[in-house]
Amino acid sequence: MVLTMRSRVLITVAVTFIAAPAVSRGVAATAPPPPSCSPAHGLFEDHLVTPPPTLTTEGRVLGSLHGDLHFALVNQTPSLTPTVGFYDAQSSIHTEDGDVHFSEAGSIDGVTGNFAVVQTIVGGTGKYQNATGQLLARGNFSFATGQGHGEYEGSVCTK
Repeated sequence: MVLTMRSRVLITVAVTFIAAPAVSRGVAATAPPPPSCSPAHGLFEDHLVTPPPTLTTEGRVLGSLHGDLHFALVNQTPSLTPTVGFYDAQSSIHTEDGDVHFSEAGSIDGVTGNFAVVQTIVGGTGKYQNATGQLLARGNFSFATGQGHGEYEGSVCTK
């Protein structure tokens, strides 16, 4: 059987596309193991350290993660709901095994103090170096007393 130049090119291209995934699979087998993820849930309480507009708090976290909590407001944005605002923050939990660092995006009702937040893990130290995952937290912060409390739930992935 005589193959034309076009047939040879098509066969070469087809073999390349078919063989490439097999080669990639061999490389993927030597990649580092995937992170180990664990469920996380618990409670937290904090108190005002620096009033708005800087707004920092410190407190304690109990549960799957336990240790000292540090929170710093980065940005505030109003919402279409008159008493509710959005915010971005950075926080960390200092545990016996290392620090967990978060980037936060949340909303809070400035009248009732009710809030909800997505806390994305952006790294850490010790056991939490290169950690990933997310926590969802909700709670209440009283601007009158400077005290807050709530609960969190999510997952923490370590390598």
